[in-house]
Amino acid sequence: MEAAVEELSEFKGILDKYLVGRVNSPLKHFVVAMDYPPPVMVSSILAPTVDFNGKSIQDLNNLEVVPECVVYNSFSSSGKGYIVLSWLNDHEIIDGFVDSLEAIGTEYIIGTLLGFFFMYSENVYIAPRWWESLDNDQKKSTSRKIMHGIIPLASPEICLRDCMGEYGEFEVREIVKINF
Repeated sequence: MEAAVEELSEFKGILDKYLVGRVNSPLKHFVVAMDYPPPVMVSSILAPTVDFNGKSIQDLNNLEVVPECVVYNSFSSSGKGYIVLSWLNDHEIIDGFVDSLEAIGTEYIIGTLLGFFFMYSENVYIAPRWWESLDNDQKKSTSRKIMHGIIPLASPEICLRDCMGEYGEFEVREIVKINF
C-alpha cells in the first residue's frame, strides 16, 4: 500500500508542475471524439497489467519497478463526446497498451472502451436510455464485467478485445493523438 501511495504522489507531483505552468506537457493524449455524448462516463487511473489483446504488459507484484499508469476520462462538452487516455510521454508500456486499442479499429473502439470502463473503473455513469436499450444478455455480460473489477477472481479473465462488438458499432468523428 505504501508503494502505491508513493508512486501516485510522484505522478501527482509531475502533473502539478505541468498544471501550474512550470514545465511543458509531459503527457501524451489519445482522444476519441464523437458527435454525441458517450453513453458511459468515467474518470479514473489504472496501471494496466494486460493490453487489449490480453497480453501481459507489466507485473504489479514487482515492487522494485514503478508501474506505468494511464488516466482515462469519458465526458461530454457542448453536446459532443470525448474519451481521452493520457499518460506520461516516457511510458512505453502504455504506448503499447494504447497501440493495442487503436489496432481494434474505429468502428469498435468505443464499444471496447465501454467494456474496459466496466471492468476497471469504480465510478461509472451509465445513461439510463442506453442501459435500457441493451438486451438481457448484454446486461448480464456488463454485470460480469463490473464484478471482474470488484472481485477479480469471481469471473474468468475477459480479454478486452472480446468486448469490441458486444455493444454494437459507434460512430467516431475522429481520433486525435497529442504529443506523439
